[in-house]
Amino acid sequence: MDIEVKFCVLPSVLTRPILVGEVKPKGLKLDIREGKSMDALSRSMLNLEFDIAEMSIATYSKAREQGIPLIALPLFTSGRRFMHAGLQFAAKAGIKDPSELRGRRVAVGQYWLSAAIWQRQFLQEMYGVAPNEMNWVTLREERLEALKIPAGVKHRLDSSGRSPRELAAAGEIDATLSPGGDLPPGMPDPLVPAFPNPLAAQRIYYERTGIFPIVHITVIKQDLVARHPEIVGNLCEPTSARERSPAPARRTPRRKARRRRISWRSLAATPGPTASLRIGRPSRPSWRRPTPSNW
Repeated sequence: MDIEVKFCVLPSVLTRPILVGEVKPKGLKLDIREGKSMDALSRSMLNLEFDIAEMSIATYSKAREQGIPLIALPLFTSGRRFMHAGLQFAAKAGIKDPSELRGRRVAVGQYWLSAAIWQRQFLQEMYGVAPNEMNWVTLREERLEALKIPAGVKHRLDSSGRSPRELAAAGEIDATLSPGGDLPPGMPDPLVPAFPNPLAAQRIYYERTGIFPIVHITVIKQDLVARHPEIVGNLCEPTSARERSPAPARRTPRRKARRRRISWRSLAATPGPTASLRIGRPSRPSWRRPTPSNW
């Protein structure tokens, strides 16, 4: 008899096959839900609302430390990506390079967001700017009370409900690691990208560090694994009727690109950068390549 489990992930091109029932893990009867946001989904897993779900890796790590009975699986449904595109400068700040962020005010949704942790890592690794050398402005409370701002880090919580774009327009921040927010019609954008050529920046970061960041991860209740250990293998190696049956041969017009189907198995841990980094040749970076003297 199949084991009934509550399952929730964010909708994406990678999770669609399992959300629509195209892929069905062996031995499991999934009660499938679509997550609305990673923040809401991570908070729900802190309360063990689902048996299997997607979760912020930073929140998961702290949850494990706090004794919340969850186990991580090597399934990265929507959360492996580079963080460079999220870093934006306030146009008013006149910043030209990330190394100029010392002493500046930097906005972020929450200090302990997984993306923000990776962004702080590359700012320190590549540009030599440590977290305690910036002034942090967070826009929401942390997901766990135990997630405290480290001693020595300058920080304030902005509870006005304004977006990073609104704060930048008001001259209250110099940069943001978060999405900018909506822009009123006719208003010039108060934010500019820190990396005009993010693909080139991602390449240099990967070549130097070998890191392809994990942001979200799939987690499962610990007691469910204890009762049914076979679930882990079944989740990581699902099958579907389409995968078992060979697809009929079809002619593809030469001028049309063949669509590549992504199987659920491809979500397992795969080293290296995203496929997009292997396509074409990037243009020469428009920003200064870091050297040991300006890390």
